[in-house]
Amino acid sequence: METHESSSRVPQPPRAAVGDAGVLRELLPIALWREDAEGHIVEWSLAAQDLLGHRPEHVLGRLATPLLVPDANRELAERLTLRVQAGETMVGTLPVRHRDGHTIAMEMWIVPAADPAGRPGAMLIAVETSEVLRMRENLAAMESLFTQSPIGLALLGPDLRFLRVNDALARMNGVAAAEHVGRRLH
Repeated sequence: METHESSSRVPQPPRAAVGDAGVLRELLPIALWREDAEGHIVEWSLAAQDLLGHRPEHVLGRLATPLLVPDANRELAERLTLRVQAGETMVGTLPVRHRDGHTIAMEMWIVPAADPAGRPGAMLIAVETSEVLRMRENLAAMESLFTQSPIGLALLGPDLRFLRVNDALARMNGVAAAEHVGRRLH
């Protein structure tokens, strides 16, 4: 996930990161931003820009609450901030204000994270609620297709090995569905 930080230091990519997260980014865009101990935005991801409309150069260094929290939720935001700064992780559905003023319901994970000065800050990870619901519906539809279809279906990996086989295809092949998994298509 590409992010922008307010410091002049350029972070090195983690050694374990490989490949491109493009598939995940397109399936479920995940906004990420970090706040320092006073609530100033110190990091802003490109997905946050895409979902919330704010460019990094316009939000870095600004207070997050007046920018992103709807007026009716300010008191709640203050209580959540205190709990996160005390070490708790908060999870919930919260409205976040878009740059143009409308609110977006987001599934939020707010976790303790030290700010650049080592003080208790927060990292916020947010996904648009409607996208989570859409993905859940798509997964349920795919599950129904695999479990209820009288047509033989298989899901193959890039190496043409079976990842999943439905019962109809297993009956056609005379091999249990579980025994297909990991085998090559031949």
